[in-house]
Amino acid sequence: MFSTVSELQIFDKELVPIADKVLSGKRLSFDEGMLLYKTRDLPTVARLADIVRERKVGKKAYFVHSLRLSQTNICYVGCTFCGFQRKFGEQGVWDYELEDIWEYIKIHGHPELTEVHISSGHHPKRPWQYYLDMTRGLAERGLQVKAWTAAEIHHFTKITKPRMSYKEVLSELKDAGLVAMPGGGAEIFAERVRKKIAKNKVNSQGWLEVHRVAHSLGIRTNATMLYGHIETLEERLDHMMQLRNLQDETGGFFSFIPLAFQPDNNDLAKELNKTEFTTGLDDLRNLAIARIILDN
Repeated sequence: MFSTVSELQIFDKELVPIADKVLSGKRLSFDEGMLLYKTRDLPTVARLADIVRERKVGKKAYFVHSLRLSQTNICYVGCTFCGFQRKFGEQGVWDYELEDIWEYIKIHGHPELTEVHISSGHHPKRPWQYYLDMTRGLAERGLQVKAWTAAEIHHFTKITKPRMSYKEVLSELKDAGLVAMPGGGAEIFAERVRKKIAKNKVNSQGWLEVHRVAHSLGIRTNATMLYGHIETLEERLDHMMQLRNLQDETGGFFSFIPLAFQPDNNDLAKELNKTEFTTGLDDLRNLAIARIILDN
């Protein structure tokens, strides 16, 4: 564990004041975060991230034994980065009834299972009661239910009659057995990007508000960021800053999960003529900066 800046052997001297702040436990600004993205001195960025990790959690780590359930890939939203979605009648479509789900759990469930993790398409015809019954049925089978992204919660408010609020939807799901939420649907908060890749999905402020309400109800959540497509480095960092602000306010996030764009089987990759995945160096830098910036 490094205790002084000199021990870090910093190549890029612009990072010295940042290293001093990290060692002192002080929060970095947006401009300082951008220096971490633009510096060539990735080893120093990585060492600073490890200092933060060691100080926060030591050698501890936690794992969940999760069963993934996507009850349908039918979706009307049409996100351009998605290779999962299908329309009715298309090849590869699936759409489970509740009895199919109970059978799936019977086959794949086991005593060591920590949770069932649900996220799926925005089905245009399923009623609100279907999702309540699914949540309740899984909880009654002894499973911890981590389910429904903020985008899906937003969708649920549109299919309830009369239309319910985020709080009402989440309260009913909690009463049915929901204990936590995944972090999908965040993509990148920059509306410039969202209008191009996810124009029919909940907007950034809606995503944040769903998580704010969930945290107020005692439902803890994950957070994600989709990167490596058309976003800028500034937009990545702004995304993290907005998550940091909400965590300051609520303390309700479990974890941050950066998701690298997959340039295959989707319209965005074709539009960009993109075939390469993000590099290992980009992934490592992104993880390191997230550990430093998301200090709460």
